[in-house]
Amino acid sequence: MARQPRIHLVTREEATDEQRRVGDFIYLKRNEEYLGPSAVLLQIPRLAECFEFMREHIQQVGLPADLLQLATLVLARHWSVDYVWNVRAGLAKKAGIGDDIIDAIADGKKPVFKDAKYEAIYTYVSELLGPVGVSDAAHEAAKKALGSETMVIELAALVGMYTFLAFQCRAADIPVQAGGTVLAK
Repeated sequence: MARQPRIHLVTREEATDEQRRVGDFIYLKRNEEYLGPSAVLLQIPRLAECFEFMREHIQQVGLPADLLQLATLVLARHWSVDYVWNVRAGLAKKAGIGDDIIDAIADGKKPVFKDAKYEAIYTYVSELLGPVGVSDAAHEAAKKALGSETMVIELAALVGMYTFLAFQCRAADIPVQAGGTVLAK
């Protein structure tokens, strides 16, 4: 029998009316089952709903899909969250991130980048998640890669938002998906 999360994931069948309203808002537009960290958040429907509004905002601001997915890979690896890693690695491939980059990040190594924008995003997110913070050089490179100061703010919001999801996975101890990659800890 597969390991169960330590915090219950709300299913559609057992959801209260309010949980179902919010869960449907989250999952039906993506044609997904109630799974993962959002199913944890459904225990607090208002929190899940607020989080979904933020996710919608981040996805609509115009961060290029490949850079958005690269940022989420870096933070999923930083926090070593298998569930988030597997979701994001699949989306990163669809967005055009090469296997060499995905594999290097999975192995905890800095990839060799051919694209300065990728290197800028990788460095910015790595420094943002690190103990010292973002250097002026990394900030300027991210601003150049994204085209504006406001997009750097959006990138930092994305990192915070997906870190929040990673923490929900860690708190609930959500197991890796069947057949998914287990990151070295």
